[in-house]
Amino acid sequence: MKKILVMSVALLLAACGGGQGSEYLGKWQNSKNAKSSLEIVRNGDSFLVNETKPDFFSKGELKTSKFPAVLKDGVLQIQAGMGAVNIGHVKETDTLTVPGGMGGTIEYARIK
Repeated sequence: MKKILVMSVALLLAACGGGQGSEYLGKWQNSKNAKSSLEIVRNGDSFLVNETKPDFFSKGELKTSKFPAVLKDGVLQIQAGMGAVNIGHVKETDTLTVPGGMGGTIEYARIK
């Protein structure tokens, strides 16, 4: 009986696990700009990326934009007007990397 109980609990925990892409879920803060953050949540079989940052046109007032995303080959991908934007997860440092302006990269650290 005890063995069945242990196996049932293990199966339940495995079923409730984060699933593919769970490493992206959560709240993330821009490492260089504390006013800029991401929140990534599940949206059915895909994801929703909520980006909050100061709005250039409203004198720095914070604005949140929502972007649908999908997991493709282990990378979170947002379809944008000029192509896809890839969000990568660096397992070693538990950070996200996002392409920035002028060929740079923006790094986001998980908010704990």
